[in-house]
Amino acid sequence: MSSLREAVDYATTAGLLKDANALATLDAAESARRDGQAPDLKAVSQALNDMVALIAPLTLADLHFHRNPLSRENQARTRMYQFWLPVMALLTLLLIGYLMQSLRQAQSFVARVEQVQSQHPEQRLAALQQMVLVDKLLAASSSRPGSSVRVQYLEKLSEMQRLNDELVALSALADDWVSGPGDVFSGLSSLPPEPQSDPGAAPAADAAGGLSQTGGTGQAGNVAGSTATPLEASEQGSPPVEESTVLCEGKDGELLLPDRLKKLPQWMQEMAFDDLRTFCFRLQLAGSGSRSMPEFKSILSKLGAAMPTIKDKIRLRSEWLLPFLYGLLGSMLFVMRTIGNIRLPAMHDMSILMRIALGGMAGIVVGWFSIGDPGATAGITSAIAWPFVLAFVTGYGIEALFSVLDRMNRIIADTTYPKREAGTGTP
Repeated sequence: MSSLREAVDYATTAGLLKDANALATLDAAESARRDGQAPDLKAVSQALNDMVALIAPLTLADLHFHRNPLSRENQARTRMYQFWLPVMALLTLLLIGYLMQSLRQAQSFVARVEQVQSQHPEQRLAALQQMVLVDKLLAASSSRPGSSVRVQYLEKLSEMQRLNDELVALSALADDWVSGPGDVFSGLSSLPPEPQSDPGAAPAADAAGGLSQTGGTGQAGNVAGSTATPLEASEQGSPPVEESTVLCEGKDGELLLPDRLKKLPQWMQEMAFDDLRTFCFRLQLAGSGSRSMPEFKSILSKLGAAMPTIKDKIRLRSEWLLPFLYGLLGSMLFVMRTIGNIRLPAMHDMSILMRIALGGMAGIVVGWFSIGDPGATAGITSAIAWPFVLAFVTGYGIEALFSVLDRMNRIIADTTYPKREAGTGTP
């Protein structure tokens, strides 16, 4: 009779009571108790069953345990949650947007690095140097400005300068991604300074004029600096010094080794000459000073060392943080719709906290099944990527995930433990 009274009170307040049969049955049972008679249990049970079907999805257990959504206490709690949950959802959405933008930038960086690495800049530079310094095809065609060899050279030179600019830009981006105290890139955080031209130096070759056509290295211009040798400057990635640049000018288009290197054996002088010729070639490839001298090997090594760190950050965002936040957002939207519905049980503090936490964890679990290796693919992630959509949907309807997991558990249990035959003690 107490359960019937609670169900009738809720149905009446919610406007669900269509007829007075339940009220008449309740009045008759209470009148019989006041008169000292036994109430009609059959009529009371039938009326109670009818009220349970009428107030569903609310149950008698919800009414017994103070989860009536129409009570004053629950209504006051609902108004508080109707303010704070949208605020939390908006903050979560802003955090998702920030992480998605960061993820797209990181994946774009990885894609650019992989594209540059696939073009093999060192091999392209060696081929250009072979054409200018060894084969001397460019010098042979200097009298024919429109020759195919010169056109091919200018195209390769433009491509090398484009690759150089791209590598310098990627090197700066790598510093931003892996910067921090104690980082392994703390010693590589600054790029080599650009060479500064001496006002009295001869003009350097650019993309239109190309390198010197003499078959040597030509003039590159004097550059002020320290007392390092050209070979040391080339190894350190620093601009050439005055002594180096004077040597790059040479005599009659030929390079001159420093006097201290002439004391070395002949084979060591030849190695030093090759290194100096490569250094002067790269110095001229830098142009009029508006570009950094190409140091492809050092920059590619730096980018290769930065890639694992950046891919780890991509995995952290795509496999953990974003699925968790999408699941969290889905569970918040579910709670926001639930607490304002008078046909659903009122949610208390712990139940709301547990539901939101389960949504976030369910988003991570779904990410385990739907995300492969985002750091290796370097694909640009969109805001509606399927793994994140599944994480959001699972956070909103976590009961579906639990239903699937329970069904899998029953299937495994049924196949692992065979049923016993009826009436026997053996399987």
